[in-house]
Amino acid sequence: MTRPLEKGSFVVHEAHPEHGLGRVIALGTFATRVLFTRGGLRVFRAEDTQRLKSIAATAAADVALLDSKELALSSGQADTPAADPAKPLKKRARKAAAAPA
Repeated sequence: MTRPLEKGSFVVHEAHPEHGLGRVIALGTFATRVLFTRGGLRVFRAEDTQRLKSIAATAAADVALLDSKELALSSGQADTPAADPAKPLKKRARKAAAAPA
């Protein structure tokens, strides 16, 4: 049986294990905010929280990383996920001008 989520709970997302370990940083009536080690800040609707599995705290390094990310987030620094690199822009081909008749 899984434990109910509460602020400070450690979780993993069963559909996205690449996000790593997460910690619940805010619980609301309609949404839950979770900060992941590799997935950044994610917001889950109330009906989607059943995909989060509550676990016991694992490695101290992961907990320390989450502490520093939460501190940076509270000071206004955005946490961008490392798994989403920016895509390079494609150059559009120029159309040849029509010659006057």
